[in-house]
Amino acid sequence: MPKRTQRMPCYRVCRGAAGMWDVYAEGVPAAVASFHEHEEAAAYAQRLAARMHGEVVVEASRPPRAA
Repeated sequence: MPKRTQRMPCYRVCRGAAGMWDVYAEGVPAAVASFHEHEEAAAYAQRLAARMHGEVVVEASRPPRAA
């Protein structure tokens, strides 16, 4: 029986329009969280990725496009 491959979730950290650091989850059109400090946003995204066995893209140039 072949193995099912699941895509790992991806979390992006990028500067939002309001000057905050936003964390986006792949497939979710709005930010899941916003932070004043880059380090806080990156740490939050890392925690989400660790919990969900995903990956993080830090300082993406823009928010991901809605799927």
